[in-house]
Formats: sequence, C-alpha cells, structure tokens
Amino acid sequence: AAVLWVFLRPSTGAIAKLPQPFLDVYSEAAAGRTVRARFLHDAVVPDDVDVLPWALRTTDLDVLQHVNNAAYWTVIEELLAGVEVTAPLRAEVEHRRAIDASGALRLAHRGDLAGGLEAWLLDGDDVAATFRLRASSANP
Repeated sequence: AAVLWVFLRPSTGAIAKLPQPFLDVYSEAAAGRTVRARFLHDAVVPDDVDVLPWALRTTDLDVLQHVNNAAYWTVIEELLAGVEVTAPLRAEVEHRRAIDASGALRLAHRGDLAGGLEAWLLDGDDVAATFRLRASSANP
C-alpha cells in the first residue's frame, strides 16, 4: 500500500510540512521509499457510465466537515456488492478535491472485475475522486 500523508495545521486547517515527531515514528517503516503526488487516473467521465446518487453519512465527515479519507473506500465496497471475488484485487483511490457535507454527490461507474472497473465520485459537475479496481494480475 502507498499513502501520501497530508498534514493540516490544527489552528488554520492549512496544509503544512509533516512535523518531525511524525517523521520520527514513520520514517523507519518507509525505508526511504517515497510516494509522488501526481494523478494517474483520467478525470474525464466517459459517456458510457451508469450514474447513481451517493449519500453522505455523518460518520463520513472529519473534524473539518470534509469527507474522511477512509469513507472513500465505501465506494469500492458498494461497487463490489453482490460480486463474487475469487482472486486478489488491486484498488486505487485518487482524491482530487475535498468534499464537504453540503455536496450533491453522484457516483459514475463502468466496467467489471474481468476488464477493470472505473468510477468517478462527482460533486455537482466536478470530479472529486476517481477509483480503479482490477484483479491483481491485471496491469495497473
């Protein structure tokens, strides 16, 4: 798993450099590996998608009233509902912008596990997050 941590100053909510105590704890586990902050998924929603409304729950929100990063994984769980999974999967989520409690969300998706599943979480007309799900033997 690869994660890009973003530290927010508690006093302002602004993005800041990760504090040294955090780095002291997690640097050994990272073993010098780095993660780049660049998007790999296409943010253009194709025409051949299914679209459904996406509801937020109070528990999906963090202390800044934005959707908590962990809540984005519920999209993957919903897309897998009723699907028999017989092999390991590779799932990717790219957060493109924050979603707050007032968002009018929709989920656009297409594909299947055999050929790859793609999804876009839309806040109004904006793509807020993108998702890819494939059997782990498929090319990333």
